[in-house]
Amino acid sequence: MSIKDKINEIIKFIFNKSMENVATLIPLPFIFNNQYYAIGFLGAGALIYILLPKDDNFLKYKADFLLGEYSDEEVIMPGLTYVLVSDLIQLRRSRSNDNNIEIITFKRNSEFKLDTSNNDWKATAESGFRALRRSKRIVDNETLVRVASAKIEPEINPNTLVLSVEKAHYFDQARSNLILDFEVDDDRSLRKQLKDTYNNKLPDLSDKRLANTLGVAILIWYPQDDNKNIWVPYLVKRVKNVAVFPSGIHCSASGAVKWPNKEDISLSDVTKHMLFEVKEELGIDEDALEDIYPVAFCREMTRGGKPQLFFCARTHKSRTDLSKLRRHARRVAEKLNLLPEIERNNWINSGDFVMDQERLQSNITLEGVTLECAAAVHFGLLYLKDLEENKEVNTNHSTHANQI
Repeated sequence: MSIKDKINEIIKFIFNKSMENVATLIPLPFIFNNQYYAIGFLGAGALIYILLPKDDNFLKYKADFLLGEYSDEEVIMPGLTYVLVSDLIQLRRSRSNDNNIEIITFKRNSEFKLDTSNNDWKATAESGFRALRRSKRIVDNETLVRVASAKIEPEINPNTLVLSVEKAHYFDQARSNLILDFEVDDDRSLRKQLKDTYNNKLPDLSDKRLANTLGVAILIWYPQDDNKNIWVPYLVKRVKNVAVFPSGIHCSASGAVKWPNKEDISLSDVTKHMLFEVKEELGIDEDALEDIYPVAFCREMTRGGKPQLFFCARTHKSRTDLSKLRRHARRVAEKLNLLPEIERNNWINSGDFVMDQERLQSNITLEGVTLECAAAVHFGLLYLKDLEENKEVNTNHSTHANQI
């Protein structure tokens, strides 16, 4: 039986099972023909996702490879190559009396300089950087936020994640985290060189050989056309010519956090940058979103432990409205000569920019999802569950108040 037939058989089996309106994830990880897949389904969005990552010259995306490289780390779910640093949903729940304090605070460190003192490291880093620039996947050397440490300080505030941050630049990560598996001639890849120090663990965030810039990703949920109580994940198709996760189905929007035009940085600044990414890529304004908040702070295996902050949000815009907004965003980006990160979706016959459920399922089966998308869906389900539980709590409180 071919891989495609095997996948279709499993999909048919899953869809023959009854699905509940409350979002649930049933993981079904398995290994078939030495390829690792993680499959699950959403009762709420009837989403099936399949990890079919493709390696390139700069980064390896296959989950079985990454899980082997970092086998001493505990992942968020079997098959998903992210390590949880802080569950921000749980942190929010424990802050009933601390709501005026941000869930994440930032401490500014001194200036950062990439460590290239080792000759073997420097040779591989420079060769990889030049190759990445020739590929035209990177352009601007923007000032970004580097995370040097991430921890909760119980003696100060047990319900706040503290990030020590420094200014770095995009080319710093283009010389490190973005080219970890690049090899030329007899040079050893940066990932292999890091393994000499850390074995099967992720490198320390403080390791100055790596830029470890802060990434953000958001999954937006929109209502199903024929049932407003069912939420569908807004997923997109990545273009091939991007630095990370080329091709494949991706979460709603993502990017590296730029340092704001001031000395310090706050969670509000990071959220503003996330909303800027959403506006630029999808055309959605902040006032069209609700329940926007970070849900998890993780480290990503693909890019050697690069820190990633996952957000979720909901919109009541219809699929048709979202399609119009995204077409407009595409036209604006073209006028400004911005490099597109999302395909036009000419692989969907109708030319729609937002997939309905049927196309969502078929194209995910065909294209596979990025590792970041799979993690975003995982946290997106926990987010929907959190909203539902909060709604029940508020309803119970209201009923009790009325009885009094």
